[in-house]
Amino acid sequence: LAAPSAYLRDYAVDTGIVPDDRAHVLRNAYIPVDNPPERYKDDAIRLVVIADSLTEGRKGMPLAIESLNCLVDRLRKEQPGQVIMTHVVGYADDALQAAFAKCRIPHRLHGRIRDHEYLIGGVLGLCDILMTCSFEDNWPNILVEAAAYGTLPVVGPGHGCEEFVKTYKAGRVTPDYTPEAFAAAVLELMDNLGTDADRAALSK
Repeated sequence: LAAPSAYLRDYAVDTGIVPDDRAHVLRNAYIPVDNPPERYKDDAIRLVVIADSLTEGRKGMPLAIESLNCLVDRLRKEQPGQVIMTHVVGYADDALQAAFAKCRIPHRLHGRIRDHEYLIGGVLGLCDILMTCSFEDNWPNILVEAAAYGTLPVVGPGHGCEEFVKTYKAGRVTPDYTPEAFAAAVLELMDNLGTDADRAALSK
């Protein structure tokens, strides 16, 4: 077995699917585009969320929307002049679109983007932070791709996303799965984007 994360590799061994000496970690390979986009030179913060379904339990989209609302409420109180935009990438079923329509954060629904160069040049490569509230994940390709352009992840604890952040020492892992924790992690990253060295390290 070759798994992209130690989380999945250890799970396979613990469940007896494969013996320990036959299980290995092999990270996802990714080659960045030749001419990556330059971020906007303004003070706005651009956040990206990957969203396909409101009801797929492990992806935590209800929590993501609650976290975005919590983030907006804190910004209004603590940084009232801060401009923020959320880019939503993914199929976004009808229920999810309806939920975002009630979300208090400014956002743009891109739908499913099949053109990789547009995904990078039009969204991922221009955003500052990628937030995922997944309760369980392996070593997501989207984290790998976003990281190649310096887009910092905010993730929950206990699975391959946490392993990704700790491996590259970039981004933030929340202490728990609450809207307050995700909003706080995004705010902390926002406050450190201009000085935080992990963005430069991540994109190497």
